[in-house]
Amino acid sequence: MGFFPKGNLMGAVGDAVNAMLLTGFGIGAAAAPLVILAIAASVGEWWAPDRRRSLRIASAALLVLLPVSAFLAEEARAGDTPGGFLGAFLGGPLWEWVGAGGWVLVGAAAVGAWVAAFGFNPLAAPVRVAARVLRGAGRGVRTTGVALGRWGGRLRGVRAARRTPRLTRAATGRRTEPAVAASPTPSE
Repeated sequence: MGFFPKGNLMGAVGDAVNAMLLTGFGIGAAAAPLVILAIAASVGEWWAPDRRRSLRIASAALLVLLPVSAFLAEEARAGDTPGGFLGAFLGGPLWEWVGAGGWVLVGAAAVGAWVAAFGFNPLAAPVRVAARVLRGAGRGVRTTGVALGRWGGRLRGVRAARRTPRLTRAATGRRTEPAVAASPTPSE
C-alpha cells in the first residue's frame, strides 16, 4: 500500500501551514524551508558565521522578493496575484507609485541582496566585458579614422600629381609630355 496512501506527507498540520504560508507569502512560501534552515543554522551554529549570514540574507531576500515579483508580474497583466498578502502589501504601492519601473527597484534589491549575501557583484563581470568591448570599439574607430586619414592624404597627393601637368600646361600654353627613358641601342 505504501507509507502515505493519501499522498499527503504532512497531514492536516502541513495543509494548515501551507495554506497560511501561501496566503501570507504567495509564491515566496517556496523560500520558507530555506528560512527555517537559516534559523536552525543560526541557533545551532552549525556553519561558520559568514555562511550563516549569507544564508539568512539570501532566504530573507527570496522570502520578500518572490512575492513582490509575482505581484508585479500579475499586476502588469491585471490578473490575480500569486504574491500573497506580502506581495500585495509591498508590490501594490510600488506598482502604484513607480509602475513598471518597480522591476528596476526589485532588480536592484536582488543585486544588492546578492552582494550582501555572497560578497561579490554579479553585474561586475558583464560590466567589465561591456567596458572592454567599448574600449575595443573605440580603438577600432580610431584606427579606422587614422587609416582613412592616411588614405585621404594619399588620394589628395595622387590627385594633385595628376593636376600638376594640366596646371603647367595651362600656365605655359604648351603640352608637356612625361620624360621617357631612352632605350640603349644594341651595338653590332
